[in-house]
Amino acid sequence: PAGFRLPKSIPHQGVLAKRAAVPLHTLDDLVKDALGNGAQSGKKLLVLDSIQDPGNLGSILRTALAAGFNHVVMTRERSAPLGGTVARTSAGAVSHLHICQATNLAAALEFIKEAGFWVYGAVVAGEGVDSLYETDLTGAVCVVIGSEGKGIRPLVQKKCDHLVTIPMESTFNSLNAAVAAGVFMFEVGRQQGSIKKC
Repeated sequence: PAGFRLPKSIPHQGVLAKRAAVPLHTLDDLVKDALGNGAQSGKKLLVLDSIQDPGNLGSILRTALAAGFNHVVMTRERSAPLGGTVARTSAGAVSHLHICQATNLAAALEFIKEAGFWVYGAVVAGEGVDSLYETDLTGAVCVVIGSEGKGIRPLVQKKCDHLVTIPMESTFNSLNAAVAAGVFMFEVGRQQGSIKKC
């Protein structure tokens, strides 16, 4: 059909689909909905600070849905667009999540905290940083994941109640943002008892 084209660089099996833009939610509605969720997914929010790589963003959103983090706040200006690459790498999960794009992430975190969430920032190890596995993540939890290159921006980091790191065996102290997000989200799910046992 006119106006459509199949990408040459990506295997597509000759299939083409038109999808609507990802519906966005206001921060107020998103937080109310997250707090209203019952035992099925717990009270969980994911905040993404400047995730610019669309592959990483899609992977994080796919993992968020699998881990029961159905509510996501992300930066409006410093994030990869919610377009085809994100939809493809999220395996369609982007269409099943409640997403808000915030213009001021620090102010958004203040609002989230006032609503009753504890905010945990994922950072590399350092002074005053707790181990993920020694942190109580059983209440209303908001997880903040920073960008691939710089992590959580300083102003956003100041809004976190706790800074938490994933302990590693190696001295190489950096994980891909999508991998770190997955480890963090599934530990929250494990502690909250929302991850189904095999």
